[in-house]
Amino acid sequence: MERCRLPLRQRENRRADRGILCAGSKAAPFTDSDGSGYSLAKKLGHRLIPVLPVLVQLQCEGDFFRSVSGVRADGEVSVWSDGTCIAKDRGEIQLAAYGISGIPVFQVSRYVSRLLYEKKSPSAVLDFLPDFTAEQTKAFLKARANTRPEKPASMFLIGLFHKKLSDLWVKMAGIPREKKAADLTEKEISLLTDLIKELCVRVTGTNSFEQAQVCCGGIDTREVDQKTMESLLVPGLHFAGEILDVDGMCGGYNLQWAWASGYAAGKAAATWTGMKNKSSDIPSE
Repeated sequence: MERCRLPLRQRENRRADRGILCAGSKAAPFTDSDGSGYSLAKKLGHRLIPVLPVLVQLQCEGDFFRSVSGVRADGEVSVWSDGTCIAKDRGEIQLAAYGISGIPVFQVSRYVSRLLYEKKSPSAVLDFLPDFTAEQTKAFLKARANTRPEKPASMFLIGLFHKKLSDLWVKMAGIPREKKAADLTEKEISLLTDLIKELCVRVTGTNSFEQAQVCCGGIDTREVDQKTMESLLVPGLHFAGEILDVDGMCGGYNLQWAWASGYAAGKAAATWTGMKNKSSDIPSE
């Protein structure tokens, strides 16, 4: 459906006792959510928390990503900064030429956006066998080599992982593709284990607001009444939705926030208007 836009000459200034600002964020600007609501709130004295794209793909360092672009694999992604695990999630990881995507990547992306904004250098660690410990993975690979001694390295992991991933790990481990599984050394098995369990890549950025599902940041919630969504700085002004510094994980939480905050703001504004109208009907003495 084509959006209706009034020519500037037909627009009018209106006065109101109550108003609700629910202009969205900067995510998905094709929906006309361009972030203009932030400037309105700022002009009215509200503080803005830096607005960043979240529930978004992550750009990673490494030319090898081009060779595995399009591969999907179950696994776990964890975000690290200064030796500390900041966040992690499990699910289907999608590999792309620019880096990583998929629901678990979206779930941890808000932490990456913040770290990058703070000029830090986060890393993402990909675990493609999260139900196995490193020791169990290594023992499993040794057993697999014993039961498939004639398999070349290029076919050793086929059936467990996508061939593009298998080829990548064999290459990164420096193992000749034609080498028989029975001839794999302890060191080579250990290298394969490390790559399967802890493929560490440096995150260099996120994809743009155009590809983000939502944003973190926005109007500081400390300046808004949590029950009525009314500004604590501008009486009569209410907020709702993503324009506020509220963002949730995948799973409908952001939609729920939009509906719940919209209901709270609308109910509060309508209640105030009803009470005003009622009081105006009482004759003065």
